[in-house]
Amino acid sequence: MATAASMGDVGLLMVTAAKGKFESDIAKGGQSRVEARMAFISGIRRFIVAVNMMDLFSHDLKAQQDRFIEVSEAVLHMLKTLGVQIDAVPVVPVSTYEGDNVFEASETMPWYTGWHIKITKDSASEKNVGPSLRESIDTDSLLSGVTVLDAIDSMYAPLRQMEAPFRFPVQQWMKISGVGTVAIGRIESGVVKPDTVYVQPNNVMCNVASIERHHSSRKLAQAGDCVAICIRGKDLKLNGPNAVQRGCVIVAETLGKAVAQSSSSSSSNKLQKPLMMGGAAHAGTHQFTARIVCIRIKSNPIRVGAMPYLFAHVASFAARMVDIVSVTPKGTKKPVSDVKTIAAGDSAVVVFQTERRIYVEPYAICPNLGRFAGVFDDDIVFAGVVQSVEADVRVDAHGSARKAQSSKYFHK
Repeated sequence: MATAASMGDVGLLMVTAAKGKFESDIAKGGQSRVEARMAFISGIRRFIVAVNMMDLFSHDLKAQQDRFIEVSEAVLHMLKTLGVQIDAVPVVPVSTYEGDNVFEASETMPWYTGWHIKITKDSASEKNVGPSLRESIDTDSLLSGVTVLDAIDSMYAPLRQMEAPFRFPVQQWMKISGVGTVAIGRIESGVVKPDTVYVQPNNVMCNVASIERHHSSRKLAQAGDCVAICIRGKDLKLNGPNAVQRGCVIVAETLGKAVAQSSSSSSSNKLQKPLMMGGAAHAGTHQFTARIVCIRIKSNPIRVGAMPYLFAHVASFAARMVDIVSVTPKGTKKPVSDVKTIAAGDSAVVVFQTERRIYVEPYAICPNLGRFAGVFDDDIVFAGVVQSVEADVRVDAHGSARKAQSSKYFHK
């Protein structure tokens, strides 16, 4: 779920109309609520809601309509609490078993006249839509349709970071006979073409041999494209202690060289001071500072030493909270230092350390690489954004990175 949400632009939320099942899914900790929250934390701001299993009420059209209204109001209220603009969310009653209102309008729901959404100029800002649609929206626009397919066609693509440095989080690595090593994922920013790149946080230099999208070869690919990139390099390994794996990020050649040169020039292997990576790639980190918002806590407040499991872009890893810099209590705007715990509703600036080297970037530089969710016992407890990354790894002349002393917090 976390991986799929991090690679999407629009969320299609399927909820059931079945009595009892819907109520449990929409309650705190329910499946529908958790999936919607994870999608929102991962950066999805546009949603389509499909109310499934409407054929259960086909014997009574009035009861069918009332149930649809009840379910749609509850789902929209839940999305509104997350921060979604519900005026732009189409809600469609469907029966996937019968195929009603999925691709074609159904005659079994005569009371349903279609969905209507409103796109305001604020929701169509540069952060949300591409230039072509933004230029065409001078006033508030109304869109309408009937089916789920119509709702998908009404969605607009967000503005891509074309001019930003190349960033490619790898969802999957494959070894294909006769082709080589293939990295699969979505380009978050920049443009890639056959050239030299670096795989971080392993700092492995490779060459892009070919690019494929939807089973067709491409000369280049840009931000937003889901592609398969064939890369070749003598140090590229899929097995072993320094093997590339899911969650690695491929960066551009010039950034990789700059990291290797600046890091190898330092003879010290001690922990450096935290610094903001101003758009430059780094050779991985064991420590980063983030601002988190605590959503809900089942039992005790969060304290220093807590070890949540973090989901950032397509990566997932264990981390330890080693410091609470400040806490802004719920209902206030003034941060307080020297606080030992974080309660539900609080916002806090904290420092995380990881056992293995990971690759994240400040949210201000690359939003999709700077978001993450914190999970305790399979429950999303907080959402966060990376503020700064600490360069705690020294890269030697051969490109291999050495583990920093920050891992001292993890005792075997």
